[in-house]
Amino acid sequence: MKRIFFAHSAAISPEGVRDNCKKLKALLAGLGGNEDETFKVVPGRADHQSHFRGDWDKWQRDVVNRTSATTGQPVYDMFVVLGQTCGRATSGIISEAIDKSRPCLRWDGQEVLDEVVSIQVVDPEDWQTGWKLYCPAQQLYLFEGDSDE
Repeated sequence: MKRIFFAHSAAISPEGVRDNCKKLKALLAGLGGNEDETFKVVPGRADHQSHFRGDWDKWQRDVVNRTSATTGQPVYDMFVVLGQTCGRATSGIISEAIDKSRPCLRWDGQEVLDEVVSIQVVDPEDWQTGWKLYCPAQQLYLFEGDSDE
């Protein structure tokens, strides 16, 4: 099972987060490959509620570096961000993941996932949308016939 950390805006309702988790899981399952591969999408809100201990910077590093007590493997196999911008905490998580060469993707909320290669500060005073995800120009199309070629 692949565990996916799903970074989303704090402004999204619990129902919206659940709906997006289901859509993302279905999208990832539709990628093909191993039929037996399953995905567990963990929303950032749930991880925060379970693991936050009062220090934002420590929690951000912990999301990326936490390992399973039984396997010693990283808890999350991939990090997915909804939208083109993110807040301070998400930028910290994604920056740490990129530094550790962990897979990071930006999701458009529909069918397109783009690889995130860096994050740019747009407005450091805007803690909810002040960081922009930078992705290479080429999109990763998940379904045949989606490209403009």
